[in-house]
Amino acid sequence: MTILFFILVSTFEIFAQLPVIDLNNGIFSCRGSYLSFTCYRGRDNKPGDLTLMSITRRPQRIDLFSFVALKDGREVPSTITATPSVLTIQTAYGEARICFQDSDVFRIQIRNIGLRMKPPQECRLMQVDKDVWRYQAEWTERFLITRLAGNFISTPALADKPQNLYSSVTFDIIPDKNGNGELALEYYLSQSVIKTAFKPFEDCMKDKTRQFNKWLATMPIVADTYKPAMARAAYTNWSSLVYPRENFSREGMLMSKMWMNAIWSWDHCFNAMALGYSNPQLAFDQLMVVFDKQNKIGALPDDTYEYKSGWGYLKPPIHGWTLRSMMEKSKSISPAMMAEIYKPLENWTNFYFNYRDDNRNGLAELHHGNDSGADNATIFDDGMPVDDPALNSYLIIQMDVLAGLAKKLGKSEESDKWTLKADKLMKLLIDSLWDGNKFIAKQVYSRHINDGTYCHLRFMPLMLVNRLPVQIRQKLIDDLKETLIAPNGIATEGPKSPKFVNTGYSYWRGPIWAPTTYMLIDALDRCGEKALAKELALKFCDMCIKEGFAENFDPISGKGLCDPCYTWTSSVFILLAHEYGK
Repeated sequence: MTILFFILVSTFEIFAQLPVIDLNNGIFSCRGSYLSFTCYRGRDNKPGDLTLMSITRRPQRIDLFSFVALKDGREVPSTITATPSVLTIQTAYGEARICFQDSDVFRIQIRNIGLRMKPPQECRLMQVDKDVWRYQAEWTERFLITRLAGNFISTPALADKPQNLYSSVTFDIIPDKNGNGELALEYYLSQSVIKTAFKPFEDCMKDKTRQFNKWLATMPIVADTYKPAMARAAYTNWSSLVYPRENFSREGMLMSKMWMNAIWSWDHCFNAMALGYSNPQLAFDQLMVVFDKQNKIGALPDDTYEYKSGWGYLKPPIHGWTLRSMMEKSKSISPAMMAEIYKPLENWTNFYFNYRDDNRNGLAELHHGNDSGADNATIFDDGMPVDDPALNSYLIIQMDVLAGLAKKLGKSEESDKWTLKADKLMKLLIDSLWDGNKFIAKQVYSRHINDGTYCHLRFMPLMLVNRLPVQIRQKLIDDLKETLIAPNGIATEGPKSPKFVNTGYSYWRGPIWAPTTYMLIDALDRCGEKALAKELALKFCDMCIKEGFAENFDPISGKGLCDPCYTWTSSVFILLAHEYGK
């Protein structure tokens, strides 16, 4: 077997232009892979050892190996850095590097140090060839481990356990007499023979650099101030893609390869919009990967994992609004795409009137806070189900978009039908849920009013723009300025509210979220509040520069909260930095 020797070259010098990835709050992965590396151990926890995770088949993170540096058999301190092309574990004695050869194969190379891999759970390990071992974790994650240089040692030794089953084991790659060592780990589902030719390690790094730089070059134009953060946002999205498999019919962008390793049926809209400027087919695939799972009555799943879809809840029907944005801003929707999405979008819209209107009053209902996307928003505190102003506003926009699509597709009668339905729902929205001062939610059966005075959902009808009477539109704008705006942007519960909570997992009771920020900025801009829209957009971008692309943010301090590398946040940064930060 050919031995591939380590070439001692400064990683930084070769890849000086690539973004640096903070593995204490981020992941090292590549486009297509169901694997990722991180040191993250949760918000406000100290980072741990470098850990390889699987994000397949389970709605949780599955740790497969942790990695620590060795010198003469002893664990030694290390510093971990990463770019999109290579992860480096640096010690005082030497270094180890990890690089993805492709989405299912990663390489480990050492120079003058050893590297220990520790499975955190029960596993099986057996030698199947002179330099090849088969590893199977408790969750059935499987690898073929191939030694390319150096020595591979397990403790306890191989074959010491019946059926090769180990409850506690470590695997060490140790340098040879020249200080070199190298492994290839190939992740697989079923096949049991090596299917990959192993290229030189440096070639793998160069390939990943080319792939990422090609991706980065497709990002929309931003001012120089935002270019470093744009590169990090581009990496977040690139590294969060997974190739089609099992439940994913198309290449899909997960919300995160950290914790939130699924595609939720409104999160994907923002990823589609961010890709629309220069990756129109991939952008459209982000929309359709969820519509591909649409059921017979028109509903979309709450979430889509590789191994399952969730149907207990819904997510808001913002897909018409998304499609309109892509047609107008990035102009990425072709006539063929319009024809493909028209019927699924029609079925998704009709679902609400057929199956989410229990009292048959013509208004669509939310049966749970999760159905709104804003799971625990305060407008739901008095009880459910409710006729909700945000949901019905989204549906009016969606019907207007369907009317436009129908006209483009030569369906003039259907176009007129959608316009009439949108007009009717618009009248119901004003007559039933505008109390003369603000939008409210009404419980479906008791008609009790859930006013949600400080809740962002009552402001979402601003997205209707010119469909709103001028006085209502202006009242909403004035109240939003007075109620929702916090030091770092648009809060989801106004800071003056007695229910306002700005830290931890308070979720939609205060923190700033990317999707509602973008939706309301877009609405304000369309309503003529362009200066305010730009101010809020740049505040959000500046917060992302400081805190990364967190799932949500403390509206007072700007601190990132919850999942630290969330794609709808990176996508909204891309959109706002381009649209307002050129």
